[in-house]
Amino acid sequence: MTSIRELVQRPGIRLYDSTMINDFRRCPRYFYYRHILGWAMDYGKPSLAATYGICWSLAMDWLWVHPGDIEGAHKAFLEGWTERGLEPYPVDSYRHRHPMTAKEMLYAYNDQRKGFLRNHCKVLAVEEPFVVPLDPSDDTLWYMGRLDKVIDHGGDVLIVDHKTTSSYAASGVTAPFRWNFLESFIPNFQIEGYQYAGRMLYGKKFRGVWIDAALVHARVHDGFKFIPIEQEVSQLDAWLWNCRNQIDHIEAYIKQMDAEGTKYMAAFPKNDRACFDYNSPCSYLEPCRMWADPRGQPPPPGFVESRWSPFNHAGGDKT
Repeated sequence: MTSIRELVQRPGIRLYDSTMINDFRRCPRYFYYRHILGWAMDYGKPSLAATYGICWSLAMDWLWVHPGDIEGAHKAFLEGWTERGLEPYPVDSYRHRHPMTAKEMLYAYNDQRKGFLRNHCKVLAVEEPFVVPLDPSDDTLWYMGRLDKVIDHGGDVLIVDHKTTSSYAASGVTAPFRWNFLESFIPNFQIEGYQYAGRMLYGKKFRGVWIDAALVHARVHDGFKFIPIEQEVSQLDAWLWNCRNQIDHIEAYIKQMDAEGTKYMAAFPKNDRACFDYNSPCSYLEPCRMWADPRGQPPPPGFVESRWSPFNHAGGDKT
């Protein structure tokens, strides 16, 4: 059987994942900067929210395999935290996202989940990379990603995806989470992609994706919720059509890159409605202002060349 490593190194292979597709949907020029040129913001350190989400995922990797071992899980969190250049004790700039909050959360999480982890599920895979075909008639086109957990739950195969969030609701039927956070997973291109991959990898045994949501809050440390997501085959067929449609547009723009007679790049147009998101400027706002055609330009100040891959990425914080 061909390994993933052998497959991704095959000449002519075309690999796409949810981040690439979502970036293209956000803004074609954003996609060009991030995934064609490979430019990424040089923050020095990753954002605090992203780091906390990554480290929480590392703690979950340990706790789901060693139910009840809170110290081991917290050690995994701390190792990820300090490896990313952060202090192991709270400082003012960390606010509520720091290792002590994580330890309080792990005690509460263990209280709520220990019985389930010990008696009702078998972990089949942890941080499992995958590559699945997108077109049975085209062996060069594949969809890739990484699954937080794959479990057997009563004979059914489930994908578990850990999400941290600060979307807190003090009261109401969805408390302690805000309703818009809980509703954000249907439709959701990434989660639907996991559903598609699950069907391709596990066939009829696959039942769906469970979002394992964890609230990160200054005072509330016991906010956890499984959000089960199952979709009909027709919905996954619609996702597949949408995915391949977006890829068709991406590859059409790539073919347009060599258009002659223009002083601008006649491909990957800017979506100026995405230049500001919740009053925050797009990372590539200044390069867009600087050049009508960025081809051949070096990364501008504040950027480094860093190629995106789901195979070296874990976790995340969905705020």
